[in-house]
Amino acid sequence: MYPNLLESLSKHIALTPEEQELVCAAFKLRSVVKKECLLRPGQVFHHATFVRKGCFTMHTFDKNGKASVVQIAVEGWWVGDIYSFLTQKPSEYFVEAIESAEVLQIHHEKLEELYTRVPKMERYFRILVQNAYITFQNRVVSSMRQTAQERYMEFQQTRPGLEQRIPLYTIASYLGIRPEFLSRIRKRMAGR
Repeated sequence: MYPNLLESLSKHIALTPEEQELVCAAFKLRSVVKKECLLRPGQVFHHATFVRKGCFTMHTFDKNGKASVVQIAVEGWWVGDIYSFLTQKPSEYFVEAIESAEVLQIHHEKLEELYTRVPKMERYFRILVQNAYITFQNRVVSSMRQTAQERYMEFQQTRPGLEQRIPLYTIASYLGIRPEFLSRIRKRMAGR
């Protein structure tokens, strides 16, 4: 059994002990080393991936080689290219481990089978996709309405302790600012 996966599921659905066993049996545990990529551009994201331990980013590079971090995921979060997973079309992103990690993965086809065997799982993943869309939309709006310092402060509040685990340039990229600018913001905030 995978307690942290079951805890995540229990936030949205109630599974019987039998359903819990079916769900856990459908997932495969995978160890991932630091800097290992679960996905590269051009590959199809075949596995829904739950972070059991560790930290990941999903990012892309522009034509000048500048990284743009789209997602940061830690324990208890799902990571990956939802578009590629749902459409089974090639991704434009890297999904990379920032630290050594363990993930639970379920293949796209296996998940489709699980929806039939445990229909509540379809509801769970619908809620996940809805929440991902809402989060994405809120990020877009905050990038238009908030200053860089406000976005950084919100990041600190909504993701406590994450700053100590990931490089500042990754946070800067996620916030859509240059690392030097983030350093100035941090210095200004520390001086208050």
